Amino acid sequence: MKPRPTTACLFLLASGCLQTVVTDFDQPPVVVLQSPLDGATFDEGAAVTFRGRVDDDSRSELLEIAWIDNGNLVLLEGNLATAEGDVVYTTADLPIGPHAISLRAIDPDGLTHEVSVAIEVLDVLEEPVVTIVRPTSVDVAEATVPFPFELFVNDPQDPPEALAAELSSDLDGVVCSLQVDTDGVALCLGALRTPGD
Repeated sequence: MKPRPTTACLFLLASGCLQTVVTDFDQPPVVVLQSPLDGATFDEGAAVTFRGRVDDDSRSELLEIAWIDNGNLVLLEGNLATAEGDVVYTTADLPIGPHAISLRAIDPDGLTHEVSVAIEVLDVLEEPVVTIVRPTSVDVAEATVPFPFELFVNDPQDPPEALAAELSSDLDGVVCSLQVDTDGVALCLGALRTPGD
């Protein structure tokens, strides 16, 4: 018996490898302004506290922080955030009028984010304070004889030289008018016509 020819088939299985590339994209900081609320109003000279929070891929205390008024006036800047990301700024020096206060954060890669809040500082009218320097409780003036009166005048809003003072008596009415100097001192010579205390 003759041997049969045998055919062998060889199959080659090829397999490939899938390579995954992960790229680390740096994200800009996250900035939140917590207080005051948008549209809040404050009296002139009142202390206003701004509170914010920042977060970033890097450590919060490495962020460059800036508080900015109306887009261009930098109120305070530097590494102002705590390790937890808290940022606080207090001022009593904002001028009267509307303000857009921004909190800006810049990370070490130069990425930035900022948010703003609109507030308004209101004008508060306050009366000037007048102190009688002379006469004192021991001074004696004679009727119709000019007496040197002296006042000290102070006003929280206007400079002393912009003020005018008037001295009057309950018995004689207006005694004299005084112009206030730059130190707040006002002098005049005036005569009381009616004897009495």
